[in-house]
Amino acid sequence: MGVTAQASILEEESSKFLYHYAGKSLAEVMDTNIRGYVQSALWKEFGSLSLTDGKAKKKEIIERVQKETREFFAKKRNYD
Repeated sequence: MGVTAQASILEEESSKFLYHYAGKSLAEVMDTNIRGYVQSALWKEFGSLSLTDGKAKKKEIIERVQKETREFFAKKRNYD
């Protein structure tokens, strides 16, 4: 299943990004950390479903994984 993701770093959060991902570009983080997280989450969701059920629940699953991914990576920003 193909999924598209996009990200940006707000200027006021750039120091936290650099702290967590020193030396990596946002593209590298997207290709490694975020892609891996999303693939794993989607595998957990779709892995136990039949093809028919997966197609029927695709929108619901994608929305849930999107929310979980945002929450997971937002935790890395919020420890002031």
